Amino acid sequence: MKRVLVILVLFLFSAVSLFSDGSLWNYVGSNDLDGAVEAAERGDDPLDVLYLANLYLLKGDMLRYTTLNFDYYKDISNNHDLYATALKICEEYPFSYVYSFFGVLLWENNRKSESISFFEEALKLDGNNPFANNYYSMVFYDSDDRKYLEYALKAIDEKSDFSEAYNNASLAYYKLGMRQEAVTTLVEGIIQSSNPHPNSYYNLLYLIGEDGIAIKYRDGSHTLEANLAVNEEGLKQIHGILKPYPLKYKRMISTLVNLADYYEADYLLGLAEKEGMDLSGNYFRSQIAMLNSNYPLAQEMAYASFDETEDSQELYEMGNMLLNMNLIEESTRFYIKALEHLDPLNHLAGMQINCNLGTAYMRAEDFEKGIFYLEKGLEHNPFDTISLSNLGYNYKMKGDLEKSQIYFERALNSTNDEDHKAHIREIMNME
Repeated sequence: MKRVLVILVLFLFSAVSLFSDGSLWNYVGSNDLDGAVEAAERGDDPLDVLYLANLYLLKGDMLRYTTLNFDYYKDISNNHDLYATALKICEEYPFSYVYSFFGVLLWENNRKSESISFFEEALKLDGNNPFANNYYSMVFYDSDDRKYLEYALKAIDEKSDFSEAYNNASLAYYKLGMRQEAVTTLVEGIIQSSNPHPNSYYNLLYLIGEDGIAIKYRDGSHTLEANLAVNEEGLKQIHGILKPYPLKYKRMISTLVNLADYYEADYLLGLAEKEGMDLSGNYFRSQIAMLNSNYPLAQEMAYASFDETEDSQELYEMGNMLLNMNLIEESTRFYIKALEHLDPLNHLAGMQINCNLGTAYMRAEDFEKGIFYLEKGLEHNPFDTISLSNLGYNYKMKGDLEKSQIYFERALNSTNDEDHKAHIREIMNME
């Protein structure tokens, strides 16, 4: 999801504590990731945002992982000795899954050489640990394609819905010249996983594309990259694969939109609609029109989609689009409906939607409603810098300088980035 940033151009999240409650590592050690997340949300140590992001990664919740994995996440990892911390905790909690947890954390923070010993120790303790097998497979990416495949397949054997392991096995097959096996494995991963890794959709497009495939290593993940040229026969093949899985079908269309492959997205959408599949066609066409700078059509399609969708994220994104078009009153309708259909456990979305709805009212100079929704957003994340800064501005415009100062100070304390702090001080000093 994209944030609408009116006053402050930044996006970061407050820390939540994990290490303060030792039971977290017992949850991790027993591979109870849901219990670990619940334990994480009870604490208050700033360092532990790294651990929470890592838990989301292991759970396959890429939305929450990606949201946490921004500048603040990187600042924390650069300012702490993660290796020493990992050794200390693994010494106290010598479980296979604790070792693999820290191996993944180090790997994702571009400390791959340090991570290897953690994967090796995890596998000594439990050779069936799927996370250790999957990440250890990538150690052999440049050196031994057979071992790369062997460990990835072992991870799949132990965790049949492990989307990232299917991606690695697929790429290993491709590197070994076994293209059909690469496609079959990737498709199986998409089918088996309830929430396939985003790379799964990109990779499937590239494997079925016409122009050949180049392999690129990037940020700890292996992604197939090419000039996308999926012809109509290829799109029909994708349609046949994903037709029984409407939510995954929608993810593929979203992938095409994100790649700016508008013709392919519209063609695939048309195939689905011919068979009576309800895939929020007007929503997708509004996004395509917006990206093509056809603002009247984008607005028309958004309005047409309002009554046909109850998807909170779609409503939120259309609200953002309308707010960016300065259609403030219309945007608030979409944000309000998004809140009506929001999963109450999705605190990330709750914070974002309330924050942007509050921002919309602020832009309309309805400061009372702006304050109401911004404070609602803080109930989901009390340390969100944008919400805090915008609340400071709202109270300032109302003439309540005391409360304004309180929220500005909280905003300043929520970030370590000096550029972000400079933005906040600039707003504080505005006449």
